[in-house]
Amino acid sequence: MTQSIKQVALGNYHAALLTKHGQVYTWGWGDLGQLGHGETGNLSEPKQVKLMSVLQIACGTKFTVALTLYGELYSWGDNDQGQLGIGSTTKQFTPTRIKKITDVKNVACGSTYVMAVCEMTNMLNQSQYKLDSSTVWTWGTENANGKIKTLPWEMVGLRNLGIHKISCGLFHTLAMNRLGQVYEWKLGENPAMLGGYIQGHYVRSIACGSFHSIALSHSGKVFTWGRNKDSQLGRSLNAQDLTKPNLADISVKPDDSSKKVPVPFVTHVSAGEFHTMAIVDEDPRRLILWQFLKVERMYQVKLKVIVE
Repeated sequence: MTQSIKQVALGNYHAALLTKHGQVYTWGWGDLGQLGHGETGNLSEPKQVKLMSVLQIACGTKFTVALTLYGELYSWGDNDQGQLGIGSTTKQFTPTRIKKITDVKNVACGSTYVMAVCEMTNMLNQSQYKLDSSTVWTWGTENANGKIKTLPWEMVGLRNLGIHKISCGLFHTLAMNRLGQVYEWKLGENPAMLGGYIQGHYVRSIACGSFHSIALSHSGKVFTWGRNKDSQLGRSLNAQDLTKPNLADISVKPDDSSKKVPVPFVTHVSAGEFHTMAIVDEDPRRLILWQFLKVERMYQVKLKVIVE
């Protein structure tokens, strides 16, 4: 395969790849249909899924979700918790459209649940909402007591807050609005806006590991919280778990120095199950650009201008 790669998503035992031309390839274990090729065999090499014009992909433990250019969601694979959102618990071996929601803009998968951000609600109920509203929908595992939802249902507490990005851990979720405010909740609980140390920082990116969370500010600072058993919070091995966001100690050790120095600017963050990754930009010219963008965003936040 010689096409440019746009995104890679990982399940527990399978992988999905999205090209810049909107094509999806999968490989790995296929015992529950998570590869989407109409069969249960395993694949050691990427094989194209029969689905076109895809903008984003996401993987749960043993299932896959794809968002198309037209705001439609398709899912396939394991469905024992209703995580495919099709109104049943029957597994699917090829991409199956989730019909209840439209105008989807962002999607994320937890272990056995899915979160999606829509530009507006179901077209049948559109008259009940503002045309510029955002809504957040979820399905699959609903709480720790085993309750499930096989169809998308709206999280009303997040309506009209300008949510545009979602990230899921094993049993927790982060949501970010266009003003850089972050909301957090666990399965079965109500979303709450994060305060404390992160308050006053415009957040431009979020990520979730299995049991930890990451927020990247517009000034290039990284905040982490949650479990720290494997130092995934950017602190020492003996550091305790954190219930609230704190600044991560991201530093580098130059070849000609015995001391670590703080990194100049973090541009992107990502999380695995028990680890965290950050991309650093050290180019002085681009750092000036980032600072201009920071000032611009500060004015937008102050004026409450909601932009993408």
